[in-house]
Amino acid sequence: MMDDRVPDLYWEQLALGELDDDLARDLLKRPEAKAKLEAIQRDNEAFWSKPSSIFVEEKLKKSQKEHRRGFKTLVTLVPLAAAALCLFLILPTEKGDNSLIPTEQGIRLKGSTQLKIYKQMKGEATLLFSGDKVKEGDKLQLSYSADQGQYGVIFSIDGRGIATLHYPEDGTEAVLLDAGSVELSYSYILDDAPQFERFYFVYGKENFSFDSIIDEAKSAGTHGALKLPAPLEYKSVLLNK
Repeated sequence: MMDDRVPDLYWEQLALGELDDDLARDLLKRPEAKAKLEAIQRDNEAFWSKPSSIFVEEKLKKSQKEHRRGFKTLVTLVPLAAAALCLFLILPTEKGDNSLIPTEQGIRLKGSTQLKIYKQMKGEATLLFSGDKVKEGDKLQLSYSADQGQYGVIFSIDGRGIATLHYPEDGTEAVLLDAGSVELSYSYILDDAPQFERFYFVYGKENFSFDSIIDEAKSAGTHGALKLPAPLEYKSVLLNK
């Protein structure tokens, strides 16, 4: 059972689809989950509507005002944690590696199952992170890493709620994944759908149908959190437009 007070960083990771599945399921059961995720969505929209320095300055001013009114020091740490997460997502890491994610204890490695998205420009491929900006016409290349014997599906949901199936390219059943790192055989060009494109990689040790999973993802909006039956897990990458 989780403590009553949940660190805001956990909510941010949940919204990005980067929280451990067991913890994500626990958070989604909490009564404040919907409000928390909607608040993060509003903050994200505000962040991308103005220069990031202005957004962070406003958050810091607000936190200082709340602190003067007698709120606990923890209140002032929330926007700082959000700002730190934004900086982590924006700043490139050495050699473009996105296998590291922030936690309250520092930096830890993701699992061996991963979803990576590259933007192709002028003959070069740039690794994208959750929260990166993209636009209509951008050419994306998807790849995944999986363990031996895993089944999976890769799809995306755009700002209109339209689903695109990337792997497999058709059907309703997950496919047996090749072990190791695999680049999909074709590129994906973004259309004029507004707001965002969120990519999902759902996987498990047994075959599964993904129709209902895609339906749930369509209604998840930008927060993107999925309630999957155990032992299914997922990774997701949110690209803003």
